[in-house]
Amino acid sequence: MCARSVSILNASPKSRWSKSWYPNYDLASIASHTRALLEGYLLLSYLLKAPLDEDTQRAYSTLLHLYDCIKRQKILPHVLPDTEIDWFKQEAVRLKMVLEQTAFFGSLTKREKKAALSGSHLMFITSLEAADAVGFDRKEYEFYWNYLSQYTHIFSLQFYRLEPNSRGTGIENEFDLDAMKMTLTFGAMILERSSNLMVETFPDTAPA
Repeated sequence: MCARSVSILNASPKSRWSKSWYPNYDLASIASHTRALLEGYLLLSYLLKAPLDEDTQRAYSTLLHLYDCIKRQKILPHVLPDTEIDWFKQEAVRLKMVLEQTAFFGSLTKREKKAALSGSHLMFITSLEAADAVGFDRKEYEFYWNYLSQYTHIFSLQFYRLEPNSRGTGIENEFDLDAMKMTLTFGAMILERSSNLMVETFPDTAPA
């Protein structure tokens, strides 16, 4: 999250940390990083507020490791040797066994167990449930997620309705400036909440 925040600062026009001959007033330059902050905050909260019993925490961490192993063996075969891919496959099998041995896993429904063992999820809850858990208004969460996704990918909101007043061109204009201000404000709120959560979890943390 810190790395993404640095990227936002470097990409924001006229930021004191931005060194550019041509300020780029394009929401796409910060949208993906801001969306990543939102994802990071939900995952951070999910992990830090996990039940304290060792069995549940073992299940939480094992699911994360399983997700990583599954993703690496699916995404990286063309850049890693077969021996490494085979290791990830073997490790995934081992992690599934560890997960199945936890009491927490035993308490899940058949559908939830299948989803967990597929290795396609980082958390035992959905992103909407994670958003609810941190007190997000669901409409606000869905708005920012869908809005920022439009600019993270090349979807229609990013390139439809470009106007003669420079909207969507990267040149300074009121519409894109307002969109960037709104997104930066949202990102700052996420960072503030995350920092407060860290201080709450680790009371010995010195105040910034």
